[in-house]
Amino acid sequence: MSLTNAFGDYLLSFIFYPLSFIPYLLSFIARGASIILSPSLRDYYLYSSLCDKKQLITMKHILTLSILLLGIAAQAQNKFSIGVAAGAGQFQESVEKKGRIALTLPNLKVCYKLNDRWRMGIYVPGSLYKNNGKQRAFESFMLIGQYDVSSKFYVFGGIGVTQDAPAFYTVKNFKEAEFYSGFPSVALGMGYEIWRKDNKRIELQYRFFYGQSNLPTTTRTAISNSVLLGFSWN
Repeated sequence: MSLTNAFGDYLLSFIFYPLSFIPYLLSFIARGASIILSPSLRDYYLYSSLCDKKQLITMKHILTLSILLLGIAAQAQNKFSIGVAAGAGQFQESVEKKGRIALTLPNLKVCYKLNDRWRMGIYVPGSLYKNNGKQRAFESFMLIGQYDVSSKFYVFGGIGVTQDAPAFYTVKNFKEAEFYSGFPSVALGMGYEIWRKDNKRIELQYRFFYGQSNLPTTTRTAISNSVLLGFSWN
């Protein structure tokens, strides 16, 4: 076997291996939707003593990593773009009823180019906030549509499932940690390219993010208005 053929086989395996995650992603999303839409299932998974919260947070990280790997591999086809962003803005949630400045990350976005103007994809927005002195993350997994107004400016919107959980680095006992989810979460935003080199670019972004999570006795809603600096490539 020639060196060229060996390299080609390795490259193909790198591109297509992450596609094997798709069945697991679909299964995980379907399970999450059933838990959120069914109060009985939600109570069983999230509030009973049988709930394995360590497994839930592990699955969330696996899902995020799988989306990232899938986007990196599929990007080689020149139909996909992948981006991350970080920033800060005003965050207000309904339980404590006060606004604050909050960091926002990871804001992972993987999009597939449908045509010269439209893209569709997966978006993972998030905001860090404090509740009773503890750091928490208000996040979402959502489907989005993006419209490229010009070569430098775009707008997008999406809807998905809220994840309201302790920041992973603060969790010492998973059985006592408070993990919540809810539906819907909504995001609207825009981005403007301020620098480009080849297929890499830096963007200035604005994002509105709304979500709600189901607590044992009430519902927490949150709104975030943030300015972000993003990096993407396609």
